[in-house]
Amino acid sequence: MVRVTAEWAVWGRRPGTRDGDEILAFSQGRFSRDDYGEIIARYATGAPVNLPQVTMSWVGGGASAHIGLAVQSWSGKRDGLGRDIAVIRYFCVPYAQLAGGPVSYEALYHALDGRTLPFDGPLTVEVPSLDAEPVAAAVDGTARSAAALLLTGAPVCVVNAEAVPLLNRLRFLDAVASLLPYGFRSRLTASTWTDSASRHRIRLSFARHAPQGAHSISWGETAPISKYPDIAQHYHETLVNCRDLTGLVRRFARETEPQSMRTADLSHIPGLAGAAPAARPPSAATASQMAATQPAEDVEEPASTLTSLSSKELIKVAVRKPMDPEAVRTMCSELAKRGDDPANRAAISEALRRRGRLVTAIHQLHPADPDGQVRRFHALLTAAYGPMLDRPALEKDFLSESGPPSVSLLTALTMMCTPDARVALVESVFMDLLGQAGLTRDTLDQVRADRFDSHRRFILDRRHWSM
Repeated sequence: MVRVTAEWAVWGRRPGTRDGDEILAFSQGRFSRDDYGEIIARYATGAPVNLPQVTMSWVGGGASAHIGLAVQSWSGKRDGLGRDIAVIRYFCVPYAQLAGGPVSYEALYHALDGRTLPFDGPLTVEVPSLDAEPVAAAVDGTARSAAALLLTGAPVCVVNAEAVPLLNRLRFLDAVASLLPYGFRSRLTASTWTDSASRHRIRLSFARHAPQGAHSISWGETAPISKYPDIAQHYHETLVNCRDLTGLVRRFARETEPQSMRTADLSHIPGLAGAAPAARPPSAATASQMAATQPAEDVEEPASTLTSLSSKELIKVAVRKPMDPEAVRTMCSELAKRGDDPANRAAISEALRRRGRLVTAIHQLHPADPDGQVRRFHALLTAAYGPMLDRPALEKDFLSESGPPSVSLLTALTMMCTPDARVALVESVFMDLLGQAGLTRDTLDQVRADRFDSHRRFILDRRHWSM
């Protein structure tokens, strides 16, 4: 048995009110209320359906790496509009404690799901160590395909599994993860269900339809691996020919050093000694060529690939003229991945601050496609600021320059602004529009004063009628 300590939070709406979702309660420990709100929003899986569902995620790195387990279920209560309320009970456990077992997803779920929240302080529970035999017995052709396709770096989605019980789907996630070194779990996101219409960060999931850019596998079937990159083909063949899956699961269970499938040297995985170089995505090769021709003052190591550059250097290479669309796509993807770790966001926001050429590059990447521009900007903003942009950051980084942001950037900003930040953004755009009409500064100052007085009277009136 392994003893683990879980901090926790409860996310949902307050019964009988028209309030939005928020953190309703949380343990007073390493993470604050805002931290929990950001983490849960980051790994949101879309509109709730067929609850309960379970989502595995991660936060932090190194000694501070944690694994998150979110259980979403119906509360049995309704809000002020008569809508059923879904709540998320989120548990966060140090990765080092789980690796000490190691511990499976299913075992952690059983140990924590029965606990009633709120609870006084963190929860300490006993969890059985991973048993390789039943996990290996759950491996089928679908699991082999999913494990092999995860090595391509793209999300993997299992479809046609609506009738499969929750525990069976959770065991499948364990089976897939067990076919890779345990250390990958420190960066793996997985869910028993995601909304097909939502844009989420889950790498391995079940859904009605696979989202754009994800590998799709039908439940109970084997993916047509021959159509995929060499690394998936090589590893799938290795798994199919493996005569001792239980031994392989035991070996991987001992490899608990945190790893990322995006950066790790995969050659230590059976069958990939010669295939790992083939896993290098075309965008990285393009990046290497670009960096090699970049002037010395822009890149310190001309032979580096884009993925090894700092955020500032990465943007410089991507937006140079003439624009290389593949370089811009690589930059957006790489920064989005770096933004998964809050520790990287300050560097990304600093790199994005001088945005002129970057805005132009994204407009050129998606000509006559404003929705595509908005999606690119939203991904970059999320990487730099997290799921929400507060007013101080908005005013410092986007309202300090003359002239409003482009329409597509403005739309992306509006989608992630906190309420007070959105008010400031609308006010700035409105005043800039009046300024373009040629009005004098005295007139504009009067408009500002009148709008402030009106807002203040509105607030006072609300207070009066609520008394």
